[in-house]
Amino acid sequence: MIRKVELQFRKQDFERARRVNFFNASKMVFSGLRILLDEQTPSERRPAAVVRIRKYAGLEPGNKSLTEILKQRAMEQMAKPGVVYPAVPRLRPSCRVTAITWRESPHSWKSTN
Repeated sequence: MIRKVELQFRKQDFERARRVNFFNASKMVFSGLRILLDEQTPSERRPAAVVRIRKYAGLEPGNKSLTEILKQRAMEQMAKPGVVYPAVPRLRPSCRVTAITWRESPHSWKSTN
């Protein structure tokens, strides 16, 4: 058991050092807003979605945009020699799902206006 955990730690260390991660910014934003705009969320919490999206966009004081943070992380990893990039076939489904999610979701947001 201990050997398995140690091996997992070594794998995580290797991935942090050698892998360029793909972060789906759209999915992160959508997930963060969806919970605030859900019908089960009390209506007084919904204005927090505006604040949250302003933070994601870097429009609130002291906040960098989410895309800038993710870009910086990716650039730092790509600057290292011998890194492994995500495979294109792995990226395509994620991008397609994001487009579908954003396209189909506005109907659930109409009740928040």
